[in-house]
Amino acid sequence: MWWKILVNNPRNDMTRNKPLQERRCFMGGMRWVTVLLKPYVVKNNARILKLEGLVLCWVLFWAILALCLPCAVVAQMCCPRTNVQRLRDDASSTVSNLNGKCSGKTSAFALYILMLLLLSSILLMLVSNDKLSRAIERSPSTVSVIFKDLETFIKNTQLQTSFVATSSFEITMDQVSRDLQDVEKLLGESFKKDFIEETGFDETLTALINLKSGSAEISRRVRELLRECNVAKGAGKLLQEGLSELSGQLNLARRYCTQKDRSLCESLQSTGLEVAFTVQELLTDPTLQYLDRIAHDNKFNASIDQTAKTLDSFPKHVEIETSSLRAAIVDALQLRRRQMYASVRSLEDISKSMTLSVRETGRRISELTEDVAAGDLWRYLSVLAICFLTFLAWVLYLCGSPCCCRYTKKTIFYLKLGIFITCILSITLWLYGSITFLLGGHGQTIICNPLYEDDFITLSNILDRDGLIFEEGYFTHVLKSNESLKTEEILRNCQRNEATYTTFRLENRLDLAKIFNYQNWEDLRTILKEFSFPTGSLRIFSSNLENNLEDYSLAASRNKFREIRSKISFPVTHKDLVTFYDQINSATRQISNTKSAINFEKVMIKTQEIISNELRVVENHRDSILYKLTALEILLQPVHLKIQNYLHRLAEAQILLEDRGAILAEKNAKRYVFHLEGRLHDLQRHVNEQITKKIGRCGPLWDTFVHLRQYICKGIVEPINALSCSYFISILIFLSLTPIVINLIAYYGEVNVQLLESLSNGHFDQELVMRDQSIWTSPQSESSPSGNNSLPPLPSPLNDENRWASPNSPGSLASLPPGPPPPPRPPSIASITKAAPRLAGLYTIAKAKSIKSKYDPLKFIERTWKTPRSVQSPRGWL
Repeated sequence: MWWKILVNNPRNDMTRNKPLQERRCFMGGMRWVTVLLKPYVVKNNARILKLEGLVLCWVLFWAILALCLPCAVVAQMCCPRTNVQRLRDDASSTVSNLNGKCSGKTSAFALYILMLLLLSSILLMLVSNDKLSRAIERSPSTVSVIFKDLETFIKNTQLQTSFVATSSFEITMDQVSRDLQDVEKLLGESFKKDFIEETGFDETLTALINLKSGSAEISRRVRELLRECNVAKGAGKLLQEGLSELSGQLNLARRYCTQKDRSLCESLQSTGLEVAFTVQELLTDPTLQYLDRIAHDNKFNASIDQTAKTLDSFPKHVEIETSSLRAAIVDALQLRRRQMYASVRSLEDISKSMTLSVRETGRRISELTEDVAAGDLWRYLSVLAICFLTFLAWVLYLCGSPCCCRYTKKTIFYLKLGIFITCILSITLWLYGSITFLLGGHGQTIICNPLYEDDFITLSNILDRDGLIFEEGYFTHVLKSNESLKTEEILRNCQRNEATYTTFRLENRLDLAKIFNYQNWEDLRTILKEFSFPTGSLRIFSSNLENNLEDYSLAASRNKFREIRSKISFPVTHKDLVTFYDQINSATRQISNTKSAINFEKVMIKTQEIISNELRVVENHRDSILYKLTALEILLQPVHLKIQNYLHRLAEAQILLEDRGAILAEKNAKRYVFHLEGRLHDLQRHVNEQITKKIGRCGPLWDTFVHLRQYICKGIVEPINALSCSYFISILIFLSLTPIVINLIAYYGEVNVQLLESLSNGHFDQELVMRDQSIWTSPQSESSPSGNNSLPPLPSPLNDENRWASPNSPGSLASLPPGPPPPPRPPSIASITKAAPRLAGLYTIAKAKSIKSKYDPLKFIERTWKTPRSVQSPRGWL
């Protein structure tokens, strides 16, 4: 079809933002925390945004939790329990050891788990902060791309619509102009065809042409006949001369006959020796003269040709008669063409105004995003500072955690400094968490939830008529349309990639369907209704043709060929020369005189020569003339009837043209007008189909919308929610971690007091030290020879070399080979004071709590000789 030259862009992909898949991010789950406590949009008479009371309760709840930590720490500092009181706590040794073991392992496990969670929270802060910073950093370019895509969408939609409208009209205009120029072929030929079908005039015309060719054949035969007659006339003259000469010889021979043969000679008379054959009547016959010149008569042939030309001139007659109406149609189409271009220019003006508005809005938002991006550096650094302080507290806790590290004098200081930083961070994290929670929650509810709704009801309540922004509706305000546009319908249509013309109801600004509806073109409709041509001046045949046909018919019907043929069919001579030859021959034999007989023999020879030559030639010509004349007569017999039939049919065709010519003209004119209307109907249908279904689709607008909501929700709101969740999680971790750290500080304090008291009671002997070493290094499951479990020995924190795992010792006694080892040397007081004690775990700290109360001078130490010699123990020799 002719409209296939138009640009076919099913989806109208001309923007930078191609359809995006909904990407899932690990931060997407963070928004559900805020969804549970989300603010909601209500539309009341005041049209304002309200927060749920649950949000304030949530913020106050976290404020209380954040303040609990510093308050508890201050209370602990103001009302502490002394380490001496803890060391003097009188509880049973067995129960104290068991409780210390269980609580120590649980506290260590909880401490490491919480520190691991705190490290995860720090990583979440860093990742969220980095993603949010990147999103804000590229916000100016993103906004620029989005608004450039909107400009491109508006411009391309206007260009495609204008192209379809103008090119389609121009193509249709060109086709209609060609149809108007080809009126001879489309209308004239159709009228001629219908006239021929009504009258059968083509057969009549064919018969006239055949008559023309038949007359030429007849004329040729007549010409040959006349030529034969002329030749026969000459041959007759020669025969007459020979007969005259023969008559002279005969008279001379008779004159020299003797008296005796006189009667016999007188019987041979010369009378009748004359040519009886004549063609003068044929040569002078008027019918043959007419038939001879009819083939060369230009009037007769021209009259037949003129009839054929008259029939062929019907299309030309139609062209001439409809020239004024066709010119009026062209003028009407030119008027509609100018109106169409004016409408397209108005659409271009609307597009330019919208493009300028979008460009100005994009410029303002780009400037705002640039300012936000420039100021986001301080937010980024502040979050990094929080992350650094949190990580610093984590490092301090790690340095003071129960592990294989040495116990130093700064361990308690690290832990207390970590608690101090934690107290400060809890307030800071609450402040930042509340701000990010409010921003992320409101962003998720007010922005993201409406953007991701299936029916877009919230966006419709905000942007449509009587909404929160515009009284008449946002899209109605932008397009300056008097039609109420619904946001939900626009977004759904764009999601289905429907046409922009119908989605935004641009027919209210530019009704192309009305512009291209030829039914509304009253001036053109009037011209098309009156379109016809007169047929009264048309005449099938001329009077010359009628006169020529009548003359031809008269010549064919009134010929004298039969009479002439009967005359020509008589003998060539009056006397039969053959009989006359036989008579001379018989007389010659009877003549007695030799000289007379010789003379008559000469006459006989002359007669024979005439018979053989001149007479035979004339007779041949006579037979040929008779044959040709008979053939000509046969040809002329049906000519008269045919010509009469032709004249009758020509008269009937003329009468039918005069009576039904107007009807045929109106019928063909309606057919021609219907053809022109079909062109205009195709134009209307094609333009409507293109602008409503195929071109200017708003799918790119939906792609831009998807890109925008992904950028806002996935790139900004979700990192904010993730930051908020990380802040609140960090507060919970600090609340859980601080009591364990406080207990750890207490344990370190008790150990420190114990070491000091042990140093003050330096009256231990070598046996006590050796006993203490065996207790700390031997397994707890080892029993006495009698099978009874011995009481747990009293540890000596001063001499336990294996317990504190001093790096100066080459190896523990447990690693020695079996056999009685040499007795160890008792440690000196100097080595005890110089050795820096280390903690192997919270179990050791809990175990050391009951040492002071049970550490009286050697009263619980068993005798070494009770241990049997057979026990294979590194310290069995004791």
